[in-house]
Amino acid sequence: MLKLTKNQDSEIWGTMPSWIRKLFPERQGLLEEALNSLELALIYFDVDGELITANCKACELIPQLAGKNENRNGNCKDCELIGSCVQKTCESVSNEPITNYRQFVSYLFDTSLDIQEQAGLMLEKNNPGDTIFHEVISPSIGKFYLVRVIPQSSKGIIVELTDISAIKYRSDDLFKLNRENVILMEAIETSRKGIFIFENESKEKNLLFANQAVSTLLNLPIEKYLSKPGADFLNDAFTDINPDISDVLSGKKSKCSTWHNHQTNSEEVWLELYFYKAGQEGNLLIGFLANQTQAKLQENRLRQTQKLEAIGQLAGGVAHDFNNILAIIEGYARMAETASKRGEPIDMHLGKILQATQRGSGLTRQLLTFGKHRVGETSTIDLSQQIMEIKTLLTPLLGVAVNLEIKTDGLPHYIKGTQDLVSQIVMNLSINARDAMPQGGVITIEIKALNREGIGEGTILKIADTGTGMTKEVMERMFDPFFTTKEQGKGTGLGLSMVYGLIQQMHGEMNVDSELGIGTTFSIWFPKSDAAPKTLLQDQATEVGNRLAGKTIIVAEDEPDLLELMQSTLEGFGMKVLSAANGNEALELQDEFEGEIDFLLTDMVMPQLGGLELAGLFREIRPNTHIVFMSGYPVRGEISNIDLPDDAVFLAKPIIQENLKKIMEQAVSGHRIEATAGVVWER
Repeated sequence: MLKLTKNQDSEIWGTMPSWIRKLFPERQGLLEEALNSLELALIYFDVDGELITANCKACELIPQLAGKNENRNGNCKDCELIGSCVQKTCESVSNEPITNYRQFVSYLFDTSLDIQEQAGLMLEKNNPGDTIFHEVISPSIGKFYLVRVIPQSSKGIIVELTDISAIKYRSDDLFKLNRENVILMEAIETSRKGIFIFENESKEKNLLFANQAVSTLLNLPIEKYLSKPGADFLNDAFTDINPDISDVLSGKKSKCSTWHNHQTNSEEVWLELYFYKAGQEGNLLIGFLANQTQAKLQENRLRQTQKLEAIGQLAGGVAHDFNNILAIIEGYARMAETASKRGEPIDMHLGKILQATQRGSGLTRQLLTFGKHRVGETSTIDLSQQIMEIKTLLTPLLGVAVNLEIKTDGLPHYIKGTQDLVSQIVMNLSINARDAMPQGGVITIEIKALNREGIGEGTILKIADTGTGMTKEVMERMFDPFFTTKEQGKGTGLGLSMVYGLIQQMHGEMNVDSELGIGTTFSIWFPKSDAAPKTLLQDQATEVGNRLAGKTIIVAEDEPDLLELMQSTLEGFGMKVLSAANGNEALELQDEFEGEIDFLLTDMVMPQLGGLELAGLFREIRPNTHIVFMSGYPVRGEISNIDLPDDAVFLAKPIIQENLKKIMEQAVSGHRIEATAGVVWER
């Protein structure tokens, strides 16, 4: 450091803090040592601005200050390190010695930070008037110092340099964090996905935050729920609240994913909710809400595309079966005619004809069920029964070269799903199995109970073939959309990807085993449904024939032969029948008839006035008349052009007499009309 004269020594001693003066009551020879022992960098300029002294800390920090030190290698061992151990300085800073206050100020300007970077770093303590100015400098890379210029009573100046590197880094971190928080909040508020947060430390689970998208997606004023119990928000937002959400809220589960469906401005909206525990020690519950309506529609369009592909393949087999059915009906009808002329009994021939019509009816019913389009509607179904019904479609689809074996334990297996989903899963996997056996083979469908430890009870559905099997590379990509090993034009590549999605929708799991030259087995596990399917209404007690006797019914049917058959059947029930070839004739008949009309049985598609329009007019004119619709057309799904009312009772043609009689007896008895075989009860 710089040497002091006696006068300078006295002047500086007067500027020293009281604790230094108390510590060194005998100042002679100790002042330099006291200054050099300080962690604080100090510089002193006299009244003329000349550099008088700087302690070792200051010289170490600013090597240019040691330029006048004639004894720098003698009296101060610390100064010997100057120039060798000091950190690298900025190249733009001059290395010229600093000998006066003007040069020092110039040095400050060269090394000072921008004013924006200094914000919050130069807070005055008590007496801002004691300081001429202060500045933040960075004399070496990665180091930051607060420079305070303090006037003295002797008109000299003391410069104090304090290391604030840690404060600077902390300030930068806070500034960056604040900036990132602002950006994050802007992103959250402008996000199209809804985000809401509950605290998870109190019983109430109060709602802490929700962005604007939550209000938009749920059409709720979210402000009224903030700081209120989370259950209030969930109950109002999700009227069909899933038990899984309640389990996360109560702590039984750590996360869940569920769907929510509601109407907004006459439009059906599908929202996907992901709800989970987060934060330190799970002190937060976070929900993400996304509008997946378009994805849901696209998913079902892809599903329908796959259905159409399967139906296209069904056409040949179904046509073959129907031609056989027609041949059977024609053959036994001729045999019945011949036997009648000979006076022989014809009961056996008529029975064969009836069996053939029922076989054809079952085939068309399965086709229509497979073609229906329902989004998200699930109920409890018996998987065993459903597989047996699908067999009607699979047999013509697979061809004569493929042998189909179905193995069940004879017990019902209740799962959550829809007939449509199960049909599509089995149909797609069966088509793939058939195509994997170009020379023919065996497809085995097996159903049995399987309880999984730690998961629960369920049912395993296995579909195995004796085909070519799959390579490891094919198995890795088999669920990718549009991936197919079939020739161009012979497959869309959607089958297995759709099957995978449908199984997930039913909360099932699938495992695939395949071996080249041996075959492939798809094993699908479905969780057991605690609820049984709605039981079909059992046949009513005997002596029900008189319930329809004397009742009046109008039958509207544009097919003359069917109209005649229906009239004969209904008269056999003891009913009074009024026959009409279309809706207009039915209206005229009811207008001319003075008594009560108990039933209207109408075809849905007729010339002039259709069944739906006729039913609407009937409800206004005769509100007590029971209305039953019938048609050979599908009444649900994308291939339907009929908008069947939600409360309609519908009979699919060909009509089974027992079913028609049963539903009319239920109506007469005042019972709610339930679904029976061949009857579609739409809700």
